[in-house]
Amino acid sequence: MSLADEARTLRERVAARLAELEPLVREYEELQRLAAEMGITAAAVATGADADEHQPEPAGDEPVTQAGVQAPRRRPGRSRRNRASVAAERDARVLEAIRANPGATVAEIAAAVGLETTALYRTVRDLASAGAVIKRGRGLFPAD
Repeated sequence: MSLADEARTLRERVAARLAELEPLVREYEELQRLAAEMGITAAAVATGADADEHQPEPAGDEPVTQAGVQAPRRRPGRSRRNRASVAAERDARVLEAIRANPGATVAEIAAAVGLETTALYRTVRDLASAGAVIKRGRGLFPAD
């Protein structure tokens, strides 16, 4: 096999692999966007941390996974899906308030949506990281 044939084969293999990975990359980017909207950080995912699961669970009849490891028990209360929908609703309200009042501060937006100022700092930071909000000085502006 000549060097030209090897180069052509390599180009074809690279092109085929890129085509194979493209849908996975799109799914990954969509998941990143959703994670940012839900306030999930890469550190929390890597460590398996969950804000509502800091208390150790009592020993007992725990479900066991196929690998023989005890599956985590969920505490009663808000489910992850419910927390995510509450966060998404809050994000939408904050974005709407920013669009209605470009240049407003976090305190002004908090007053507009009826939340405490401290409750919005993380939301605003996450929205800015996701590219939905632009922060200039203390002012907040919609990215679109």
